[in-house]
Amino acid sequence: LNKSNIPEENNAQIVSIDGHGPNHDRQSHSHCHQVKFYQNNLYVIDLGTDTINVYHYDDINGQAHLHCDRIKTQPGAGPRHILFHPDKSLAFVTNELDSTTNVYQIDPMIGKFEHLQTITTRRKNDEKG
Repeated sequence: LNKSNIPEENNAQIVSIDGHGPNHDRQSHSHCHQVKFYQNNLYVIDLGTDTINVYHYDDINGQAHLHCDRIKTQPGAGPRHILFHPDKSLAFVTNELDSTTNVYQIDPMIGKFEHLQTITTRRKNDEKG
């Protein structure tokens, strides 16, 4: 930010995420929907590539660096939002395209995500969601 608290482009960091998901109508390219800060990491939820991207954020220089391998959700899931449990090392990711929620055990220090469970968010035989 400059002295007037307006963002300046000269310090902007642009990170490109390559890839696509199997749903050609909705996942023809990266579509980052949410960015969330949590414990010195920046979590980028990408509906288009079915990935969770974990970046270590350096608040001194304002730069983010990929912290670990991209976490892949199930193909065609379309991850949209992430939420962290306030007391436990758990993350919840809602998936728009297949109407599910993934539950992960996390270790933010090393960027580890261990998939624990996928929960459907629609009734059986309800194709419209």
